[in-house]
Amino acid sequence: MSKEIQLMYFEKCEQIKRFDILVSDPHAGDAFTTLPSTTNLTLQEVWEWLCEGGDWSYKVIAHGQPDKVFMSGLIYINALKHAYEGEAPIHLCFATEEEADEVKEKAFSRLRKEMHIE
Repeated sequence: MSKEIQLMYFEKCEQIKRFDILVSDPHAGDAFTTLPSTTNLTLQEVWEWLCEGGDWSYKVIAHGQPDKVFMSGLIYINALKHAYEGEAPIHLCFATEEEADEVKEKAFSRLRKEMHIE
């Protein structure tokens, strides 16, 4: 039995090293625009930005060239990073230090009861 050999051809294409992310609010239907944190990004920075999650529409373009769209889509809250890690931080509320201490003590008290620790 002979091995299969993969033949490949690499065609040259324009190399693009920097990208912008155009964003818009999917609920408002506003125009796509850039933010200071979404321009002149490396490929790694694009992936990190997209993985953060949120609630927005996006287009990844060549830096300064809105006609060269590489990706576009919608992100609703859940972050790819959180899915990978298996947990996502959830904002419950704002609290004073005293209120936070009270919540923490109640949680520890409940845990002690559940574990039958007195």
